[in-house]
Amino acid sequence: VEEYANRFPDLAAEIRDLFPTISAMERLGTHRILDQEISQRIVPPKQLGDYRIIEEIARGGMGIVYEAEQISLGRRVAVKVLPSSALNRTKDVMRFQREARMAAALHHSNIVPVFGVGEDRGHHYIVMQLIRGVGLDEVLREVSRNYVEEEGRDEHLVRANRFNAIVRSAANLIDSDIALKSTAVDLQADTKPLSEMPDGDRQPIPSRLKPLTYDYYRNVARIGLQAANALQYAHRQDTLHRDIKPGNLILDEDGRVWIADFGLAKAVEEQEVTRSGDIVGTIAYVAPERFQGKTGKSSDIY
Repeated sequence: VEEYANRFPDLAAEIRDLFPTISAMERLGTHRILDQEISQRIVPPKQLGDYRIIEEIARGGMGIVYEAEQISLGRRVAVKVLPSSALNRTKDVMRFQREARMAAALHHSNIVPVFGVGEDRGHHYIVMQLIRGVGLDEVLREVSRNYVEEEGRDEHLVRANRFNAIVRSAANLIDSDIALKSTAVDLQADTKPLSEMPDGDRQPIPSRLKPLTYDYYRNVARIGLQAANALQYAHRQDTLHRDIKPGNLILDEDGRVWIADFGLAKAVEEQEVTRSGDIVGTIAYVAPERFQGKTGKSSDIY
């Protein structure tokens, strides 16, 4: 950074301000590419401790999630296997276990319960309740393709049963009155399409969009309310999520939203603190103050 600042003294202040962030984003992008290349070569384990692996159900930058059977209890659970790069020192493992215990202490109807953590032949994993649902990122892509932009579905890219779940969730979001299971607030849905609402309540719709029903916007508000209540509860327990994004909000078939990965993002961020300039999280959803290393309740809400 100083080399560039010296070469361009008229821009030195801007260079010193912006280049560390650019550098952090470059490093984060490189790490993700490497993680993706590594994860594509991973052979799924057949069993981890008491858990028999059934199939992969999701993957991301922070690991791969499998559906598994807990043999001793005969129940289905979700097991997230962390990449080896995330926990490569003894103190990292201790932090991870401590934060997982904090996450396991959260009891809220919109937070995916954490059952425990474990390690088997070098695989560190976290065990959670198995939620029959799909991420809001997938649901929103379906809404965009088929209700807004009419791009068509990429059916061949998604397993049939998961694809059907995505389609059902998107249809429920558009056309039904999803349940509000975790709050005392009663939002009465209006089933009229926006085109039939009073002019004072209706916003102009671009001509390329299909008119979405009023239910859709009520459902969006319900989802936001459920997530906000869950975050408020967690913050009262002095727990921050640090990676809130559509992919970590799971919409089940009853219309309930579940926040996933509580505690995991925090544990990873703490072990990264000593690496100057690193940004942990998903760039598109990172609150501005996170780039200065500051994190608080408002960062989660952002």
